[in-house]
Amino acid sequence: MPVREKVIEEEFVKALNGLVKNRDEVVKVVGESVNRALAETGEDIDKSEELRKIDGTIETLQEQILEINKQRVRREIEQEKYNNDSRKVMSKLDKLFVERDKILSEQKTATLSKAFQAVVAEFISKAGEQAEFDKDIFTRLVDKICIKGREKIVFVMKDGTEVKRIFE
Repeated sequence: MPVREKVIEEEFVKALNGLVKNRDEVVKVVGESVNRALAETGEDIDKSEELRKIDGTIETLQEQILEINKQRVRREIEQEKYNNDSRKVMSKLDKLFVERDKILSEQKTATLSKAFQAVVAEFISKAGEQAEFDKDIFTRLVDKICIKGREKIVFVMKDGTEVKRIFE
């Protein structure tokens, strides 16, 4: 049997009020869980030095490609050597670009996680007890809802925190 939307809204209000009542503990737990998750995935580590090295290597390889092209135009190297050398350098460049994109993506994920953590923490620290469902608050805080049977709902917040509600 499906859970009615009204029940979900009521349970969200109760869950939110539970968070507000325990705001100091919730803000602490949210912060710790996001920081722990980022540390476990390695996304919270500053990789700016690694990015600088990759960028430097990319620049050096691009200069090599340019030099290989100049040599070919001046007919200093044969077509086959030009093709082999170009392919080797381009292969290295492709791998570096993939690695660079991965690091940048991880940093964006860490930044977003911290931003969502800040939104949740700020809201909870300023919020008062809610009397009724507020769609704006719901959409700002909740990423998804997991209905676990007839009596359990899990609200997954945008920072990754899960709030479980058991109801009749």
